[in-house]
Amino acid sequence: MKEKEGKVAVLVYISKPIRDKLYKLVRQKYATLRGGLSAEVEAALAHWLQLHEDPAHTNAHTAVAMNPGLPRAQTAVNSIILWLQRHGFTHQFTLNEWRKACASTVGADPRTVKKYLQLAEAFGRIKRVTAAVWEIV
Repeated sequence: MKEKEGKVAVLVYISKPIRDKLYKLVRQKYATLRGGLSAEVEAALAHWLQLHEDPAHTNAHTAVAMNPGLPRAQTAVNSIILWLQRHGFTHQFTLNEWRKACASTVGADPRTVKKYLQLAEAFGRIKRVTAAVWEIV
């Protein structure tokens, strides 16, 4: 199994209808399966494990397992928007400001800037007002 950042890969077999429902939910919530699928499966398993543990065995660490954290893409979008807000763009911004925010947080490559702009829109964090202006939702 391939390990990455304290996590391990797990191969399981589930029915196609369940897989399709899961993929649909993750795409609606995160716009992409990458990162979102792991977060949702981990949260579901943590919840299932908590329900099936011995009720007398309640620890503070189970709360951590219930909230494994946001996917990296969503965390990056949040940091870009936070940068914009800290620099006075609390409602609307242009592509130039988005580029500056990306350069300061996740990277200045044009593909990176475009990727996170699309993800922010897909996550419902921003919406296009005009061809060159977006609004923070």
